[in-house]
Amino acid sequence: TQGVSALSNEDTTLNSETALNVGINDAFSLRLSYNVTYNSEPPASAPKHTDRTSAITLQYNL
Repeated sequence: TQGVSALSNEDTTLNSETALNVGINDAFSLRLSYNVTYNSEPPASAPKHTDRTSAITLQYNL
């Protein structure tokens, strides 16, 4: 799956998520995801404008 969002006011935030869902069995699936968030005006304490997050998630399907 691929998702993109943008928010704009005094600063601009862009978010992009790419994910792959793999079924293990009827009850469980594995999700691999990569998320990139860009902020045009980050707080002074933030080292960069861009945050990157990778995740591996085990999901239970109801």
